[in-house]
Amino acid sequence: MRELTIRGGMGVSREAIKKVFTKETLRQFKRIMLKYFGLKVGQRSLIAKTLPVVGGVIGGAWNYNELRVVGDRVYAYFEGRELGSAE
Repeated sequence: MRELTIRGGMGVSREAIKKVFTKETLRQFKRIMLKYFGLKVGQRSLIAKTLPVVGGVIGGAWNYNELRVVGDRVYAYFEGRELGSAE
């Protein structure tokens, strides 16, 4: 019974929309909505694609600095220098 009511409501609303809106009005509405959603989807996808790149750059810079310090200590150890003076 519930599905029958839902399907009946969908049919009634579809017919009401067809009667209220002309073809030109629907065409204008469709163009406006596609433009709006196209912009929103474009903005969201740009943010979604850019954010991981920025995070990767920051993470890479952080890892480089940490490994540079460790590498300096390794060189100092094998060269026989004092570990506190990584020149």
